[in-house]
Amino acid sequence: MDFAEGSMVYIVENNLRIRKAVVLKASVGLFTIQFEGGKGAIRVSRNRLFETEEAAQASIRKPKPRL
Repeated sequence: MDFAEGSMVYIVENNLRIRKAVVLKASVGLFTIQFEGGKGAIRVSRNRLFETEEAAQASIRKPKPRL
């Protein structure tokens, strides 16, 4: 599913932290988002955005155990 302007989305930062954002603009494969409580905006590809916080959490890679 693609996100419409005004949609709430979640993004994973540095494979560590999940942040909530709103879609400001959608174009071919790229979305301009603004983080909740933020003033600036960034443009990201579709594969970085998630519909739910749970989906974003599931995408975080778990570190391999060191022996």
